[in-house]
Amino acid sequence: MRLALAATIILIGAVGHAAAADGVEAAVRKAAAAYAEAYNKRDYAALAAQWTGQAELVEGDVRIAGRDAIVASIRGWLERHPQAKLAVTVTAVEQVAGPLARVRGSLEFMKRPGEKPVASPFVSLRVLEDGASRLAESLVAPNHAAALDELGWLVGTWQATDAKDGTTVEA
Repeated sequence: MRLALAATIILIGAVGHAAAADGVEAAVRKAAAAYAEAYNKRDYAALAAQWTGQAELVEGDVRIAGRDAIVASIRGWLERHPQAKLAVTVTAVEQVAGPLARVRGSLEFMKRPGEKPVASPFVSLRVLEDGASRLAESLVAPNHAAALDELGWLVGTWQATDAKDGTTVEA
């Protein structure tokens, strides 16, 4: 009898934990979609609401600390790229503890409509704060291939002609 009772308690606990994890994952996915929407609408108040006050954003070797600094950085980038759009793809959500979830996925940036998007993988920590799933930390890996794409104008044939003797060199 005790064994059956213990098994029932464990089963109820496991079902409760699975339901809680499903709720966390749903909240994280909803927050990620809202983040992309706020970014694309240039809704800086909604973007700020996505971050905790002491959040950190790390992109490559650049670390930005604090919600206000993060939003100011995003705003600056968007002002330099007024047609830019963002898509967020969440590939995994792991509930680390209670209100804390580790999120993995990809950010796809497009500077102008019709351009090839630049994908950068990310790992974030989201925490439940005041009923909302907020970013406490986000680590974004730079996309080095995208940096090389900007050097595409270097590809091709180069030609130089010596003004004195008219010799032409092609490389």
